[in-house]
Amino acid sequence: MDKINELLGQVKSLRAELAEKKNDDKNNAVVVVFAILGVILVAAGVAYLIYRFMQPDYYDDYDEDEYDDDDEGDDEDDESDE
Repeated sequence: MDKINELLGQVKSLRAELAEKKNDDKNNAVVVVFAILGVILVAAGVAYLIYRFMQPDYYDDYDEDEYDDDDEGDDEDDESDE
């Protein structure tokens, strides 16, 4: 009878260990999913930064004096009135 109780105790402990291992597997799956998402986000961020770095800067081509016609037009009108 002692051997049967001993075997039942071992079976219960093995069941508990298996249930615990299944929970660990589920937690590992969640960690793997978040790790993959993190890698994807980092790769997208790096790609965006490279794109921004390689994109030509068109603001340097803009010349304010070339498109500032308001001040020039007023001066010419004043001279013609005199």
